Amino acid sequence: QTILAFQSIERRRFKDAETRLKKALAADIPVESKRRTQELLLWTLAEQDRLAEGLPIVKTLHPLGTSKPSERGLVAILETLCLAKEKEQAEAVRKDLQRLYPSSRYAARANLAWARLLGTTGDPSASAEILRALITTDRDTPEADEARLALASLLSEGKLHPKEAETFPTPQKLLAEIRKNDRKENAVRNALLVELRMHMNQARWKAALDTANKLMEGSAKPEELAKTEEFRAEALRSWTQQLLDEQSVGPLLPYLDKTGIHTLSPEQRTNLVQILARTGLPEAAKTTADLAPHYEKATLMKMAMEATAAESNAEEVLKMLPAKGESPSQTLQRAHALIALKRWKEAKVVLNKTSPGPERITALRTYLQRPAEKQEGPLSRLREAEGWLSRLPEKGANRDPITILVADLRAKAGDWRKALALYPVDPKKGNRGWIALMRATCQLKLSLQDAAKATLQGAVDEPDFKMERQTLGKQLGM
Repeated sequence: QTILAFQSIERRRFKDAETRLKKALAADIPVESKRRTQELLLWTLAEQDRLAEGLPIVKTLHPLGTSKPSERGLVAILETLCLAKEKEQAEAVRKDLQRLYPSSRYAARANLAWARLLGTTGDPSASAEILRALITTDRDTPEADEARLALASLLSEGKLHPKEAETFPTPQKLLAEIRKNDRKENAVRNALLVELRMHMNQARWKAALDTANKLMEGSAKPEELAKTEEFRAEALRSWTQQLLDEQSVGPLLPYLDKTGIHTLSPEQRTNLVQILARTGLPEAAKTTADLAPHYEKATLMKMAMEATAAESNAEEVLKMLPAKGESPSQTLQRAHALIALKRWKEAKVVLNKTSPGPERITALRTYLQRPAEKQEGPLSRLREAEGWLSRLPEKGANRDPITILVADLRAKAGDWRKALALYPVDPKKGNRGWIALMRATCQLKLSLQDAAKATLQGAVDEPDFKMERQTLGKQLGM
């Protein structure tokens, strides 16, 4: 079995070799032969990137007797011990390799494993020097690419003193050389992993996300995939928070799939939906709410709808509103949306269902100021507005916008006395200029010149409609 396994190894049929070697170890063979078989099995595992599985074998190696260990066996044992961070044992094996095989064809592999161990056990300077030498002496080999990768990791993680780091190529240059060589898919993927860590360390969240997505497109080992997903989640949360703080979340949209949205914190999802809706992206807000965890969906959908401006996103608002069981605020939003779309008949029906309040008055005023229909008579709008005014449940100054509108329509119809009776004597600040103009006009038409002058004089400092009031004042000899 061992001889056949050796032949399989030479043909790089490692699975077949592994099966045969395990059978050989289970058989009743001399101890010396078992040691050779163990070394071959360790090499087979190393060639399949399964070094961790070799550690139990290394810990139970059979004695050699009078023969010396094989070259491949020593390299595999060294790589396994380096992975396990068994520094003293690894150093002893490395010395044996250098002594027994001074011109080993696997020297680069051995040096690479030793350098990696030094980099993770508190001696980054020695690690970097070995890696630099390996890159120089074995420039165009897979081991040199692995050395570039390891050195880029050391540098990007800031393990070397800044002055010492200046004597080495930059991580970006090292990674670029790996991509240029493009010798082995594994090396390129590892380069992307280092690049991902660099972006994370430098808080370059979008670049980190893009790199993570590249890594997740190809096949990856479970542990690599888990780490990549962890980095991606952290980058997405950090970038989202940065964009939320800047109130500019548009660049985030291509990354907001279901997984991405679930990655965010509940607070981030809430803020994101509100900003998207408020900044004219109601469809994106709706999609975000729809893809959120089921226990947040209804609340986020309601937030999206309430934060969406019905006047500028009327169609989207109507799509988001529930078919049944609307709240008072949702009914009001429906009214605003229908008015924005000039669907006047539907708007009238909905306005009758809205709850009292300033927003309802604003919507009603807009509805009553709609363009006249062809068959509409000169007084029909006045009668309609008077009908609404008589039924208003709102009290006091809250009624003013409709009261003033009806007064304006009465003045337009030439009913000066009834118009004057409606215009408020003490209107709100924003209406004072217009009300003064119209009250004075009504008073003039009713031959109440002194009252008209007093009205204009009382509003002399109001900025709105000042020129019109001055013109009227001249007619009164002011």
